[in-house]
Amino acid sequence: MEYVLFETNRIIIRKLSINDSELLFKYSQEEITKKELPNEVFDNIIETKETIKFFKSNYDDKYPLIYGIILKANNIIIGHIGLSEIDKGIEIGYAIATEYQNNRYISEIIIPFVDWIKYKVKIYSKII
Repeated sequence: MEYVLFETNRIIIRKLSINDSELLFKYSQEEITKKELPNEVFDNIIETKETIKFFKSNYDDKYPLIYGIILKANNIIIGHIGLSEIDKGIEIGYAIATEYQNNRYISEIIIPFVDWIKYKVKIYSKII
């Protein structure tokens, strides 16, 4: 069973699973991802799986912390949200697959995500 961090009316935020590999690879091949997030473009499904394994290994105590954004209506991953260390503190980053954009999913999850960070991750530094 995947580990659920929290839910909203339409979205579940959970730890990534190897089962997410196929769709995360597909989303990484979108033109907007190649243009705006070139570090999140995978060369093949094997690289996608290795990256998910790396992210999963960080869940205990390291950054980046990357979690799946799951659409409840069809129980599929539609993107990811996470935390990375930067010089100024902690950065929240996210990506939503093109076909699911403009539905206010990030607006729905960002406040609960920040609350979850404060409670579970215990980050009190400046979030950028």
